[in-house]
Amino acid sequence: MRKMFLVVLLVSTFACTSQNTHKEEFGKLVDLLADQMSDEIEAVVIIPLENACSSCSQMTIVKLPRMEEIEKSSIHLIFTARSGKLIEETLTDAGLEDFQIQKDPKYEAWKMGMVDNNPSYYLLKGGKLIEKGGITFENVDEQLLKISKHLEKS
Repeated sequence: MRKMFLVVLLVSTFACTSQNTHKEEFGKLVDLLADQMSDEIEAVVIIPLENACSSCSQMTIVKLPRMEEIEKSSIHLIFTARSGKLIEETLTDAGLEDFQIQKDPKYEAWKMGMVDNNPSYYLLKGGKLIEKGGITFENVDEQLLKISKHLEKS
Protein backbone atom coordinates (compact mmCIF):
# COMPACT_ATOMS: atom_id res chain seq x y z
CA MET A 1 0.00 0.00 0.00
CA ARG A 2 2.83 2.37 0.86
CA LYS A 3 4.50 1.76 -2.50
CA MET A 4 1.27 2.59 -4.31
CA PHE A 5 0.87 5.80 -2.32
CA LEU A 6 4.47 6.80 -3.11
CA VAL A 7 3.93 6.23 -6.84
CA VAL A 8 0.71 8.29 -6.81
CA LEU A 9 2.44 11.03 -4.83
CA LEU A 10 5.40 11.12 -7.22
CA VAL A 11 3.18 11.17 -10.31
CA SER A 12 0.98 13.96 -8.96
CA THR A 13 4.04 15.95 -7.82
CA PHE A 14 5.61 15.60 -11.29
CA ALA A 15 2.36 16.64 -12.99
CA CYS A 16 2.05 19.75 -10.80
CA THR A 17 5.71 20.64 -11.31
CA SER A 18 5.35 20.14 -15.06
CA GLN A 19 2.24 22.35 -15.19
CA ASN A 20 3.96 25.06 -13.15
CA THR A 21 7.01 24.90 -15.42
CA HIS A 22 4.79 25.25 -18.50
CA LYS A 23 2.98 28.22 -16.92
CA GLU A 24 6.29 29.85 -16.08
CA GLU A 25 7.65 29.24 -19.60
CA PHE A 26 4.42 30.54 -21.14
CA GLY A 27 4.72 33.67 -19.00
CA LYS A 28 8.24 34.19 -20.32
CA LEU A 29 6.97 33.78 -23.89
CA VAL A 30 4.27 36.37 -23.29
CA ASP A 31 6.89 38.74 -21.87
CA LEU A 32 9.26 38.08 -24.76
CA LEU A 33 6.59 38.52 -27.44
CA ALA A 34 5.02 41.51 -25.65
CA ASP A 35 2.21 42.95 -27.77
CA GLN A 36 2.83 40.47 -30.60
CA MET A 37 1.30 37.53 -28.71
CA SER A 38 -1.94 36.37 -30.32
CA ASP A 39 -4.11 33.27 -30.62
CA GLU A 40 -2.84 32.79 -34.17
CA ILE A 41 0.62 31.95 -32.86
CA GLU A 42 0.74 28.20 -32.44
CA ALA A 43 4.49 27.70 -32.45
CA VAL A 44 7.46 29.84 -31.46
CA VAL A 45 10.98 29.02 -32.61
CA ILE A 46 13.84 30.93 -30.99
CA ILE A 47 17.05 30.89 -33.00
CA PRO A 48 20.27 32.02 -31.30
CA LEU A 49 22.87 33.56 -33.59
CA GLU A 50 25.67 34.12 -31.06
CA ASN A 51 27.20 31.72 -28.53
CA ALA A 52 25.34 29.02 -30.42
CA CYS A 53 25.85 25.93 -32.50
CA SER A 54 25.99 27.64 -35.88
CA SER A 55 25.24 24.37 -37.70
CA CYS A 56 22.07 23.88 -35.63
CA SER A 57 20.87 27.44 -36.22
CA GLN A 58 21.76 27.44 -39.93
CA MET A 59 20.13 24.07 -40.59
CA THR A 60 16.95 25.28 -38.85
CA ILE A 61 16.93 28.50 -40.90
CA VAL A 62 17.46 26.58 -44.15
CA LYS A 63 14.79 23.95 -43.46
CA LEU A 64 12.03 26.21 -42.07
CA PRO A 65 10.99 27.66 -45.46
CA ARG A 66 10.82 24.12 -46.87
CA MET A 67 8.04 23.13 -44.47
CA GLU A 68 5.09 22.51 -46.76
CA GLU A 69 1.34 22.49 -46.27
CA ILE A 70 1.39 24.52 -43.05
CA GLU A 71 0.29 28.04 -42.27
CA LYS A 72 3.73 29.58 -41.81
CA SER A 73 2.24 32.75 -40.37
CA SER A 74 1.23 30.72 -37.29
CA ILE A 75 4.93 30.20 -36.52
CA HIS A 76 6.67 33.06 -34.75
CA LEU A 77 10.44 33.13 -35.26
CA ILE A 78 12.61 35.02 -32.80
CA PHE A 79 16.18 35.71 -33.81
CA THR A 80 18.33 36.51 -30.79
CA ALA A 81 21.81 38.01 -30.72
CA ARG A 82 23.64 40.94 -29.21
CA SER A 83 23.97 42.46 -32.67
CA GLY A 84 21.07 43.80 -34.69
CA LYS A 85 23.41 43.83 -37.70
CA LEU A 86 24.00 40.07 -37.37
CA ILE A 87 20.24 39.47 -37.24
CA GLU A 88 19.67 41.64 -40.34
CA GLU A 89 22.46 39.87 -42.25
CA THR A 90 21.01 36.49 -41.31
CA LEU A 91 17.50 37.43 -42.45
CA THR A 92 18.70 38.79 -45.81
CA ASP A 93 17.73 36.22 -48.46
CA ALA A 94 16.74 33.61 -45.84
CA GLY A 95 13.32 33.11 -47.45
CA LEU A 96 11.44 33.50 -44.18
CA GLU A 97 9.04 36.27 -45.19
CA ASP A 98 5.95 34.05 -44.71
CA PHE A 99 6.72 33.65 -41.00
CA GLN A 100 6.10 36.13 -38.21
CA ILE A 101 9.57 37.39 -37.32
CA GLN A 102 10.82 39.17 -34.25
CA LYS A 103 14.34 40.49 -33.79
CA ASP A 104 15.84 40.26 -30.31
CA PRO A 105 19.05 42.36 -30.48
CA LYS A 106 19.10 42.74 -26.69
CA TYR A 107 19.52 38.98 -26.22
CA GLU A 108 16.43 38.86 -23.99
CA ALA A 109 15.52 35.27 -24.95
CA TRP A 110 18.96 34.12 -23.83
CA LYS A 111 18.81 36.17 -20.61
CA MET A 112 15.39 34.70 -19.79
CA GLY A 113 16.66 31.14 -20.28
CA MET A 114 14.34 30.54 -23.23
CA VAL A 115 17.19 29.36 -25.49
CA ASP A 116 20.71 28.09 -25.05
CA ASN A 117 23.25 27.17 -27.70
CA ASN A 118 20.61 25.43 -29.87
CA PRO A 119 17.33 26.73 -31.29
CA SER A 120 14.29 26.08 -29.07
CA TYR A 121 10.67 25.53 -30.01
CA TYR A 122 7.49 26.11 -28.04
CA LEU A 123 4.14 24.63 -29.12
CA LEU A 124 1.02 26.52 -28.02
CA LYS A 125 -2.66 25.68 -28.02
CA GLY A 126 -5.54 27.66 -26.58
CA GLY A 127 -3.26 30.18 -24.91
CA LYS A 128 -1.21 27.49 -23.16
CA LEU A 129 2.21 26.03 -23.67
CA ILE A 130 1.84 22.32 -24.37
CA GLU A 131 5.38 21.33 -25.33
CA LYS A 132 8.88 22.72 -25.64
CA GLY A 133 12.11 21.30 -26.96
CA GLY A 134 15.47 21.92 -28.53
CA ILE A 135 16.55 21.67 -32.15
CA THR A 136 19.97 20.26 -32.94
CA PHE A 137 21.75 19.45 -36.16
CA GLU A 138 20.95 15.77 -35.58
CA ASN A 139 17.22 16.15 -34.84
CA VAL A 140 16.20 19.17 -36.95
CA ASP A 141 14.06 17.11 -39.35
CA GLU A 142 12.33 15.27 -36.49
CA GLN A 143 11.61 18.47 -34.53
CA LEU A 144 10.35 20.43 -37.55
CA LEU A 145 8.08 17.47 -38.39
CA LYS A 146 6.75 17.60 -34.81
CA ILE A 147 6.01 21.33 -35.23
CA SER A 148 4.35 20.66 -38.59
CA LYS A 149 2.16 17.89 -37.12
CA HIS A 150 1.15 20.20 -34.26
CA LEU A 151 0.09 22.87 -36.76
CA GLU A 152 -1.95 20.35 -38.77
CA LYS A 153 -4.00 19.47 -35.66
CA SER A 154 -4.68 23.08 -34.69
